Amino acid sequence: MTSIPMLSAGAQTFLALVLGFRMTAFRASALTTGGVLESASFKKWHKAQTNSAEYNGIFIGMCALFYAASTGRGLEPSKLTNHACGLAAVSSYLFAAGVIVGNPPGNGGAQPNWLRVLGAVGRYAAMALMSFESFRLARRPQLKYQASPEQIATFLQDGHQLQS
Repeated sequence: MTSIPMLSAGAQTFLALVLGFRMTAFRASALTTGGVLESASFKKWHKAQTNSAEYNGIFIGMCALFYAASTGRGLEPSKLTNHACGLAAVSSYLFAAGVIVGNPPGNGGAQPNWLRVLGAVGRYAAMALMSFESFRLARRPQLKYQASPEQIATFLQDGHQLQS
């Protein structure tokens, strides 16, 4: 089955790659063209990249922890985990797109693009869901032994006893 937490972590990583590559392209073009680093386009991409960098690490780390916590217990990630991780990735893309296509920073108080607002609210909601899920997972008992009923029957037939 496809792992939503790992897909989300990959999507966040790809977003960081695209934004970082775009910033590198701006800096490379600044070597031959003046004013590139002062342009409205650069400022928008820069804002999208630096803001995304604030959240990418948290979201990638949380998705990986949720995946490890679930699979380490022999379980699939919960619906809440999947929704939180998916929301984090989608909202991060919405935010970045809203900044890039929206008004440049310092544009006299112009309203931000609706994609940016939707992305920001979505990221806060995702982070709240991830916090809740972290506390829920911390309280879930750790499975000590994972075996099929057939394995347990064979174990007991061999004269072994289960310990609690």
